[in-house]
Amino acid sequence: MERSTRLSRLLQILHARPMTPVEELAARLGVSDRTIYRDLESLRNDGVQVARKARFGYAVGEDDPNALDLGRDELDALALGVQMVNAWGDPALAAAAVRMVDKIAGALSRDAQSALDRTPLGASRARHKFKRVAGLGKLRQALTEKRKLYFRYSDHEGHKSERVVQPRSLVFRGDHWSLLAWCEMREEYRSFRPERMADVCVMAERFQPFDAPRRPGARSPSQDRRAAEAAGLYDAAAAHDAALEAAALDAELGAALDEADALDPVKRSA
Repeated sequence: MERSTRLSRLLQILHARPMTPVEELAARLGVSDRTIYRDLESLRNDGVQVARKARFGYAVGEDDPNALDLGRDELDALALGVQMVNAWGDPALAAAAVRMVDKIAGALSRDAQSALDRTPLGASRARHKFKRVAGLGKLRQALTEKRKLYFRYSDHEGHKSERVVQPRSLVFRGDHWSLLAWCEMREEYRSFRPERMADVCVMAERFQPFDAPRRPGARSPSQDRRAAEAAGLYDAAAAHDAALEAAALDAELGAALDEADALDPVKRSA
């Protein structure tokens, strides 16, 4: 079907049946969901008032009065955050960020969608400072599933070792990622650089979150200081992970209620 014919047919469907889901539009026109998103955007660019209502679909008419209301700073924060994840996250996380902003964009008013598209803010990798790290997906899996990790590690002095750890948090520090974990070999909290890991394996064995073993015996003042510093990092990681878990549950509930019917992704990279 030629594009002009498809657009005309799309308009007929939207006029005949208000609030038609993207999946149904794609099935009736024999194209992908993504093609429908592009066609809807083309109709809008041509001056057609295409409205969307969450959980129901699209129609020809005014904006949904219940459209998500985001301010200028919130739109900029959303666009910039997605670009940062796209630049520095692993491929799966970057793809998830794109899907997320698509869903949010679909719930915005036309003016807010336009503002999101035109954000002047951007993020890209500084190649001389940061190189995308392979294997971050395995670290995130271990964190999510509370599983132990095995890997071979080479420290900053080149010393090599094998480690089994209980991961607590994965933090981006501006020019590198850092995994905070309880190291079963050292019997204390250690920070590991993912780019220095090799043969990373998510083990079947699980661990109890936030229940680190205690190192037996007396400790020196320096060990006590390191333990106190680790405890502070640990408490922060526990609170952070608890917040992430709550947000993940909310996202799952939202996804179950509102399928991914959004317009084309916004421009996220320079």
